[in-house]
Amino acid sequence: KGLDRALQLGYRRVAVFTAASAAFNLKNTNRCEAQSLLASWGSGRAIPTAEVSEPVNFLQAQERAVAVLTDLDNAKVVISTLQTEISNATEPGARAELQRRLSEAEQTIRTAPLEAMRWLERAVSLADAETTPEDLSVTRRLMAYVHELEGRYYHAGVIGERQLAEMPNTAGARAAGKIALNAYWALYQQAPPDSREFEIAHLRSVGAALLKHYPNSDEATRAANFLALVSLAKRDLVAAEGYLEQIPEAAPERTRLLAAIGSARWGEYLRQVSAIDAARRAEEI
Repeated sequence: KGLDRALQLGYRRVAVFTAASAAFNLKNTNRCEAQSLLASWGSGRAIPTAEVSEPVNFLQAQERAVAVLTDLDNAKVVISTLQTEISNATEPGARAELQRRLSEAEQTIRTAPLEAMRWLERAVSLADAETTPEDLSVTRRLMAYVHELEGRYYHAGVIGERQLAEMPNTAGARAAGKIALNAYWALYQQAPPDSREFEIAHLRSVGAALLKHYPNSDEATRAANFLALVSLAKRDLVAAEGYLEQIPEAAPERTRLLAAIGSARWGEYLRQVSAIDAARRAEEI
């Protein structure tokens, strides 16, 4: 009986992680099957969450959150599909039905993040001695994802950065790092140009960790690109060129960054020429 329980918990954890792969921006062909499996356990949207009892343990709450985020993921696809179908529909009845379904999907987009966060917070509150660090890692990473969706970039950055720093070699650390990187980049862009030290410090921290632990990943390329752009904004061409060298030759970011660095070098040359001319004129006067 104990072994059966352990196997069931193991299957549940695999299914939760796989079904939630969209939230981690992972490509996983088994995601649909995992979502169906969770639904067969009463965890997906086979039954609306409003019609079932409150979760009584960590895994139930976590699975409820994954089901909501699955709805969110599906709603995005539905909206894209229905917009095309509505534009092509000619029969009024069919068009009205499509519009109704579109409204439902749009409502899901608006409400799902809040509902998902409710279940994620509930899961954390139900964590006990049987809750593994890996299970908590998945839940907290999903919390960072929801914060990012809702534009709460500071919260998303802090959670994602902590995951990457404390568990850099776990399966979800790279995804957590990507969330943190995107969050701090958003905060950097929002901050006044003369008041970005906090954002720059955390971009460098997260970027350095991604470049160290995942040097050949898309996340590392993105980190090097962001850090190079930060260096260019501070007119540190040497640092920008150093980050450029960490971007693969075939990456489109490298081509754009090469152009930006070339433009910056030309601008620096013109500034130096202008300064020399100004000094000469001053001597003549």
